[in-house]
Amino acid sequence: MKKFITNTLSIALSSIHRFTLPFIASVVVTACLILSVEFSESFIFYRIAVGAGIAFPFLILLKLCAEFRKLNSNIALCLSVIAGLALAAYGFYYTPTEAYHLNSTYWYRTILILLVTHLGIALTPLLATSSKESLWSFNLKLFLQFFFSSINAAVLFIGLAIALLSVEKLFGLDLEEDLYLKLWIACTFLVHPLLFLGGVPQANDPQKEIACPRALHFSLRFIALPLSTTYLLILYLYVSKILLQWSWPNGWVAMPILILALISLFTYLLSEPLTERTPWAKLYHRWIFRLIFPLSIVLFLALQIRLNNYGLTINRYFGIALALWLLALSLIHILRHRLHPACIPASLFAVTLFALCAGPFSVFSWSERAQIERVHILSEKLGMIEDGILQPAETEVDSENAEQLKSSLRYIIEAFGEANLTKELTGFYASPQGDNFKESRKWNKYSLLFEYLEINGDDLNATKFEFSGPEPTLGHAYRLADFYVYNFIDKPQTRIFSSPHGSIKIEFSSKPDGQWLHLYLNKKTLASLNLETKISEIIEVSKNAHRSPDEQAIIIEPKCEIPDWKVSLVVKSATIENKSKQIKTLNTAIYCDWAETQAP
Repeated sequence: MKKFITNTLSIALSSIHRFTLPFIASVVVTACLILSVEFSESFIFYRIAVGAGIAFPFLILLKLCAEFRKLNSNIALCLSVIAGLALAAYGFYYTPTEAYHLNSTYWYRTILILLVTHLGIALTPLLATSSKESLWSFNLKLFLQFFFSSINAAVLFIGLAIALLSVEKLFGLDLEEDLYLKLWIACTFLVHPLLFLGGVPQANDPQKEIACPRALHFSLRFIALPLSTTYLLILYLYVSKILLQWSWPNGWVAMPILILALISLFTYLLSEPLTERTPWAKLYHRWIFRLIFPLSIVLFLALQIRLNNYGLTINRYFGIALALWLLALSLIHILRHRLHPACIPASLFAVTLFALCAGPFSVFSWSERAQIERVHILSEKLGMIEDGILQPAETEVDSENAEQLKSSLRYIIEAFGEANLTKELTGFYASPQGDNFKESRKWNKYSLLFEYLEINGDDLNATKFEFSGPEPTLGHAYRLADFYVYNFIDKPQTRIFSSPHGSIKIEFSSKPDGQWLHLYLNKKTLASLNLETKISEIIEVSKNAHRSPDEQAIIIEPKCEIPDWKVSLVVKSATIENKSKQIKTLNTAIYCDWAETQAP
């Protein structure tokens, strides 16, 4: 036991000595995240944690670069301190001051910075040697070290959490609710990095004598290879379909192609040592890029549809960038077989760095500029812009273009904020809706803007009615239940309720002559009503409800065919498609009366 503790402390101290600055960064991250939980009203601790968290892998990268290039330790330390502080400051200042200001751009930027840094770490052995064996061995050791460090940190957290729970239950203690969260933070951001850093390969480690672990060989052959084959089969069947139909590819095909690329490229890299002695690996390396090449063209064409219809966004920028990357990578491997495996991470590193740092051509600048341009084009079509300033339309607007304008405005506000829309929103800022706009949360901002532009409402292609007042009973003695009907155009929707006289079945169904409500008592028709006769009433009441604070309930009273029965439906909400004038949704409360003396 003593020897175990001594060895553990020795490994920990050795890793701290080697990676002093990354360890300090992990301590800062852990402490600040715990403080952010303790003082949840203050966001500054989270901002510091983000800065230190971004600096952590970057400091590892600088340390490995110094080791592989054999730089002077003092010079390397000074450079690491300066660069680490600069990156930490950048992470601190680009993190918003309030949690509700966090947007998708922030998360994308953070992920891109971390991705670039990790790809840089994977490529550091190339600073000392161009040997692909050394590169493969280094990254395999890193992967295994990260994997086992994650398992050990997770086991430690689970064990300590159960121990705390046991103490709490057995001794009747009332521990803090946040204690388990703080424990998870400590295990994730302090223990895990310490375990990982202890096994990071050194520059002078012998890395030429390598062998693929049996577990990895098994995973590649019996998991990764069948998965790649399955995706290839599905995608090539789809390609055959669009060729036979001579149709444009569906935009949804981008997802399976990107998943295939991820699985295939990882399999390609991890199976590199097997190509000399394993037939399946040799065949895989020979054909995988030839098979990906046509799919990369399909991916590019599919994304062009989304781009033309909805404009450039962050996701579509990445999709097009990855499509072009796959296309170029496949073509190069086809023309020049057996390229150095470093080409894959190195080219992805270049693409990611370009997307992050290319100024006006970066992912954020380009997509924001494209969406603002789209706002101008759509608002001009709708007559909602004058001298570059948005304003309500003077005439009825086209619902499809108005919905697209809403989508672009919502996307800009959610992803980038409204800073670059200052001129366009001049009139809005001067309106009552714009008084508290800047202080509002993002999900309130575009609602205020849509109200000003008079295109408010969640769906311009449909009329929505909602009754929120006291539910009228209409003098009925019995309330059966609520019945929410959704999209009964394709399939009838039924519910059965019990009464002293037997079962009452209510059915909503769509027929060639209209949308029907049918009521049955013990399989005999009780009442029938064509709901299309009520659609104009629902639309009219919906319009009036926007102008009057007194909402009007909609009552549906089908005529009963059985004497002494009365049935009423109180419509609490409804959605009517504007083009087809059909009911999409209907939420009703069902009431009925019957004669107590009536025989069952």
